[in-house]
Amino acid sequence: MAACQTTQVEEAAVAESLATMAEPAPYAEGTVFHGVRNGEQVRNTLIAVNGDRYTWQRDTDGCTWTMDAGIGLRFGPEVSWENCNSSGTTTVTSKSGDIWPLEVGKTVSYEGTGHTAGGNDWTADRTCEVEGQARVTTHAGTYDTYKVVCRTKWREMISYVSPEVGATVKFVQRPTRSDSNSPGSDFELTRIEAR
Repeated sequence: MAACQTTQVEEAAVAESLATMAEPAPYAEGTVFHGVRNGEQVRNTLIAVNGDRYTWQRDTDGCTWTMDAGIGLRFGPEVSWENCNSSGTTTVTSKSGDIWPLEVGKTVSYEGTGHTAGGNDWTADRTCEVEGQARVTTHAGTYDTYKVVCRTKWREMISYVSPEVGATVKFVQRPTRSDSNSPGSDFELTRIEAR
């Protein structure tokens, strides 16, 4: 599947309503997320933990991104990225709401500024909402999940978070504008290797 194609996700109703889900503890350095990204096997490895900063690297293309626990390790914007179709940084200037523990209707919003290595500056905003509960089937099995949708002016990111696994088992990113430099993509978790 090409990265620019729109990915459709088949959702079904959950068997019974999910209890609220507390935020999982941060992962330890060396943790590896194995999965399928755009039809190819991939590993995302947590290569460094420096205070609140968690840096991940994808093995197939060397894309490296850093998340800040103070902003949000799972739904907050990346504070920096390199070799991911571009390189750059985001500075979050405000955060409102709290999406954890997950339950339908909860939201969190971010505002800030961004800068790419190519010299482009922009204002950054992201709003995430727990839009519902959905049963999804992935390469690893079928899971009842919380459906968390995050939107920016450039893209929509959908995370299907499984309380059973304690992680996102399916992630879909779609551009929302034709001039977006954020290609569409999908990722399905197959296993977590903790070290």
